[in-house]
Amino acid sequence: MINKKKSVLILFISAITIFSIHLFAQSAHSSLKDTALLKRFKYISERLMCQCGCKLPLDTCNMSDCIAWPMRSAIEKFLQAGKSDEYIINGFINGFHDIVDTDPAFAHARATGSHDVFREGIGEEGYTEPQSKSHELLIYLAGLLFTGVAGLFIRNHFKKINKETVKSDKNTEKLTGKEEEYFKKLYDEE
Repeated sequence: MINKKKSVLILFISAITIFSIHLFAQSAHSSLKDTALLKRFKYISERLMCQCGCKLPLDTCNMSDCIAWPMRSAIEKFLQAGKSDEYIINGFINGFHDIVDTDPAFAHARATGSHDVFREGIGEEGYTEPQSKSHELLIYLAGLLFTGVAGLFIRNHFKKINKETVKSDKNTEKLTGKEEEYFKKLYDEE
């Protein structure tokens, strides 16, 4: 039989590990390998709002078929080409105009048909100062709460199974008061 304490502990440690990875990951939305470029990518994508209507910063939106993907692709290409953060941010806000049709940074945007947004710009409302990471902390805490509730459910399930097993076993001899007290104390310690 699986030790109940060990199974709950393993579940709890697994949850902490899984949710910690989310908190400490640099960026799940970039294929950049250079840490300096990754930091700049994060800096820029935290300040630009996604244009799909989710009202999230570009670094947070995960919607499929979203304009965030070609926007992040363009940011990567500009960073690799040596463009400044200000150039990239101002270009997204005010528009990149005619270079959208020819610049390789917009290949993904042209392929998805979203290049008009890049040409005209997203306007001042598309710029934001980075918010706190409280939403990530909230996700982490919700995960821990879920794990705790799951652990309690598993523990109670094991207790219920053990009680039913003891009650249904017809070959069990009656315990003396002293034996019953000993086993009850032993069971409560687990």
